[in-house]
Amino acid sequence: MKLDDLNLFRLVVENGSYTATSRKTMIPVATITRRIQALEDSLNLRLLNRHARKLSLTEAGERFFSECSPLLQRLSNVTEEISDECRGAA
Repeated sequence: MKLDDLNLFRLVVENGSYTATSRKTMIPVATITRRIQALEDSLNLRLLNRHARKLSLTEAGERFFSECSPLLQRLSNVTEEISDECRGAA
C-alpha cells in the first residue's frame, strides 16, 4: 500500500469519478484506475463499485475512507507545518 495511492483514493471519492480526478490532478484515467486497483489488491478489499459513469463506495470502502481520510489530512497538515517551520528557521 502506497501513501500516494491512498491520497488518490481519497481524491477519487471526493471528486466522484476517475475523470474528474484526472482533470484536477493531470493523472491519466488509466493510471488512476491501475493505482486504485493496486490499492484494492494490496488490501484484499473492493473499495469502489464501478458503474457505467458513476462510482460508489462499497461498505468496506466507506469504512476505509472514513478512517483514512482524517489521517491523510492530518499528515498533510503536519508536513506543511514542519515545512513552514523549516523555512522560517532558514
